[in-house]
Amino acid sequence: MEQYKMIVASNIDMSGKIDEGTLEELNKNTGFFFLEIDDDERPYLVYSNENQMEHDPDGRYAIGYLTVIQEED
Repeated sequence: MEQYKMIVASNIDMSGKIDEGTLEELNKNTGFFFLEIDDDERPYLVYSNENQMEHDPDGRYAIGYLTVIQEED
């Protein structure tokens, strides 16, 4: 199972939220949304709401990204 670390802009309040885990754990525990992109260093962009994610073809509304910290076994 892959584990991810979430990197977000410094002005986002992450208090009380986990910042690493599987995609499902991150979505459930943070409420953020993730958009898969073709980038080995940043495989997913992070959005604060689903509407921004669905209407953002170039990633400019993303508040951060996920990076893989543990590969699948």
